[in-house]
Amino acid sequence: MDRRMRRKLDRDVKVLLILGIIAAVVILGASCFTYSLKTGSGTHECTVYAMEDSGLIWKTWTVWVTYSGQMTTNEDTYTVYPDNPAMVEQLRTAMVCHQRVYIDYDYYPVHAPWIGADNVITRITNVTG
Repeated sequence: MDRRMRRKLDRDVKVLLILGIIAAVVILGASCFTYSLKTGSGTHECTVYAMEDSGLIWKTWTVWVTYSGQMTTNEDTYTVYPDNPAMVEQLRTAMVCHQRVYIDYDYYPVHAPWIGADNVITRITNVTG
């Protein structure tokens, strides 16, 4: 009886290990796949009021901005990937100097939550005038 229990336990551990590996592959595959699901893009004139780097594996910058509509002020969250340090520095300068900037962004409605916000900044331009 003891030998049968040990075999059953070994089989259960193997099944759990295989299921864990399958789950990890699916999660990693889904996070890589989401980069190609861009559904829109846009431009906002805004003011950067905060920035924070985050992530253990997928490092990103989270950028909080405010922008004014006709009769309201809104705030939004954007992501900047660290492979563009010049953009991170531009945003940091705009935040410190309270400059209004135009940001161009791409919208990814389906994304892994640990990769950042669904709006990804692609370009930043200073507002003149």
